[in-house]
Parts: sequence; C-alpha cells; structure tokens
Amino acid sequence: MVKRNKLFSFLILIVVFCSCNEQKNTEQKKRDNEQIKLKYATCFRIYKNLNYKTLQLISDGKVLTNYILYSNQKPEVKLNNTIYIKTPVKKLAALSSIYIGFINRINQLDKVVAVDNRNYIYNEFIRKKISDKEINEIALNGIINEEITLQINPDVIFTYITQNEITLNHKKLINEKIPFVTLVDHLENHPLGRAEWIKFIACFFEKDHLADSLFNVTESNYKSLKLFANKSKNKPKVLTEHKINDAWYVPGGKSFMSALLADANATYYWEQDTHTGSLPLSFEEVYSKASDADYWLNILFCKTKTDLIKMDARYSSFKAFKENKLYNNDNKVNSSGANDYWETGLTQPDLILNDLISILHPELLIDFKTNFYRHVK
Repeated sequence: MVKRNKLFSFLILIVVFCSCNEQKNTEQKKRDNEQIKLKYATCFRIYKNLNYKTLQLISDGKVLTNYILYSNQKPEVKLNNTIYIKTPVKKLAALSSIYIGFINRINQLDKVVAVDNRNYIYNEFIRKKISDKEINEIALNGIINEEITLQINPDVIFTYITQNEITLNHKKLINEKIPFVTLVDHLENHPLGRAEWIKFIACFFEKDHLADSLFNVTESNYKSLKLFANKSKNKPKVLTEHKINDAWYVPGGKSFMSALLADANATYYWEQDTHTGSLPLSFEEVYSKASDADYWLNILFCKTKTDLIKMDARYSSFKAFKENKLYNNDNKVNSSGANDYWETGLTQPDLILNDLISILHPELLIDFKTNFYRHVK
C-alpha cells in the first residue's frame, strides 16, 4: 500500500513537472514571437523574437515582405518573401525626404550615405554633407544609378519602390546582396498612422525605445490639440488644392488631409466620401459645392493671390479669395524648392495640427507663429 502511494505521488510529480515545462515552453514561444502593438499604422507589423525582429510589410491584410533584422547570428526563418538585414545599420541610402525626417528624429543622420536628389531634401545637415561629397545623390533622374550605389555599398536602401519593380530593374544590386526596404507610409490614412512609421525605421538602428518615446510625445500632443480645437464653437468650411490641367484633385474623405481637418474641428466638403486618395473633379463640380468655403488651404505652387488668378480668373469669385483667407503649406521651403512640411511635418503631425488650429480658430491661438503654413496675400 505504501509502495502504491509512493508510486502515485511520483507519477503526480512527473505530470506536474511536464505541465510546468509545457507552460514555460508556451510562454517562451509567446515571448519569442511577441507582436509589438501599433496604435494607428496599418501597413506594417513588428514581431520581437529572442535573437531577431521580424518586420512585415502589409497590403490589404496580406504580408508582402518579411524583413528579418538580426544583430548576431543570422537566424533561419521559415517565411515567404524574406529579406535578412544585419543591424544596427551603419550605411543607409534614403530615397525619400520623409525618411530623412524620421532618421533625424532618432539622431541617426550620420548613417545616411546616399539620397535620391538633394533638390528634394530640406535638412541642412544632409545638404551640407552632399556639398562636402560625404553623401552621394544616386537617383538624380528618378532612376537609381547602380554603379555609384555599388561603390557606396550601403547596408540597406530605403525606398518607396515596390519589390516587383526592384526585382525587375535592379538585378545588379540584388545580386550584390544590397537589400532594399520598401516603405509605404504614404498609404496610411491617419496622420498618427504615418508618424508611427518611426517605429519601423528605428528598428534598423536598434533605437526602438527612443522611437516609442518620441511617438508617444507626438501622439499626446496631437490628442491634446484635437481636444483644444473642439473648444471652438465655430466649425469653418475648408477647401484645399486648385485645378491642375483639367482636374481639381481634392483629398478623399478617408485621406490624411481629411483626418487632419476633422481633428482641427473644421468642416470639409468631402468628409463623407469613402476614398483614401484624391478625387479628380472638374472646376464646376468644386465651385458648385465649395465656392462658399471660409478658408482655402494648400494652394500648391502659388506664392500670391495674383499667381492664383493667373492660372484661372474664376478663382477670384471664391469667398475665401475675396476675404483673404488663403493659406499655403510652403512656409519652410528652401532655394531648391524642398519643403519641410513633407520632411518634418509628416513625421510630427501635431505641428501641422497646431498650424491648422491657429488658422481656422484664431480666437484660440492668438499671435501663434505657424510652422509650415503662411498667409497668401
């Protein structure tokens, strides 16, 4: 009887031990493939594993590419469309000015060794490095110069080009194992969704914690400003852009700009529309709907009101034109035409929202000095 009890107790111990081990293994697996929660961005995912990170590029809920970032031994990961990149990245080619904005925020500008074209760059540090021949321009005509790129030999190339285009047009670079990383931040519809791409970019420099902190500050400021804008009882009507050739491209109702205007407590004429991109409309369509707009924003290439009516004299019949309520987002444009709105502004949308509130609700922010917008006279 005693022997039976001992055997029974021993068997219980084995079951408990196995159960504990199984629980530990399950918990370890969860930790080894922990998904980092994103708040707004929908076009990428981040998974943290024990010795590496997996960054996934997403389109319509499907994974397009898996970027495996590792700092020590290269892992073997059984995933389709996988690109391996050793981190932290020390030499980077950044083929869009917004990447410069993100990289600047995490203090990694010294890692940039190539850009597409200096004329698109606002950042003075990068422009000086280009002048001093420390940074190369590798896509002056919009096409990557493979020979120069091979000489520079960057650890990675940040681009908006799709993987299909890369495979088709840049076989030399692929053969030399220079990895491309496609960023689709421009497909995010919420201002904070686009800003959250700082977390994606920071992974390549192992600056994850810094990126989290910076984004949290941006988010907090943005949300506070949104609440602040709602203090105004006035909800002005807003028109944006102007006609280019035969079409007037207005932002769709689910677009980045529409979200900004909603958060600035403004009425946007196409806010009920379901498109994420721009809507090509005729002059007549826009005029019939929005000629009574209180404010007219983002008037593209116009420095003055005269520039606007030179394009089309009919613009002078809009209410905002008559009442001198025209504002353009070109307050910070350098001699080559690069606009900091697209570099710093998109990475810190709280600064843009602050500008919009000061313009649309001047009673809330008296004598506020705008960052990116100026009054067009």
